[in-house]
Amino acid sequence: MSKYEELCNAFDKAKNDYSEYRKDCHNFAVKLVKSFCDYLEAPEGRVQYVPSDMIGFEKEKREYNLDEVMSLDDEAFWSFGLKIFLTSTDPSLQRSIVIHFFVKKNGDDFLVKIDEDDRGHVIKEPSEDDFLKFNEFYCEHIKNLIKSTFENFIQGKSSLEKIGFIL
Repeated sequence: MSKYEELCNAFDKAKNDYSEYRKDCHNFAVKLVKSFCDYLEAPEGRVQYVPSDMIGFEKEKREYNLDEVMSLDDEAFWSFGLKIFLTSTDPSLQRSIVIHFFVKKNGDDFLVKIDEDDRGHVIKEPSEDDFLKFNEFYCEHIKNLIKSTFENFIQGKSSLEKIGFIL
């Protein structure tokens, strides 16, 4: 085998490894989002995928699938966003928030972060307990974010758009 053929084989292996890594992370992300939506008990159509680069604002008003929105960052995390449409007893106060997920395969487990500064949450598949702990954490985090952002807005310290409220 020539050195050129060795390079071509190495390239094919790297390409296959990349495809396998993406597939594993994609399949895990589908389970993660389903688990999160089931935990929220959100009505049909109230949670949608959005591209990572859309976090905090809307470019296009359309529905996306996970394949379209997943992007790989420099630390080998696949990232994507979810838009959650929130309703109120007052129909004029319907808003949406955008949250972010970073997913990385780490051996047989997955590491999930909610932002770039998060240390991460290890989820051992198929541990329903790990999914539940993560869902409880993230839901509580979102509630605290909504509360603190509104309090900061009232005090003039920030605008509502800074945490992903789409007005």
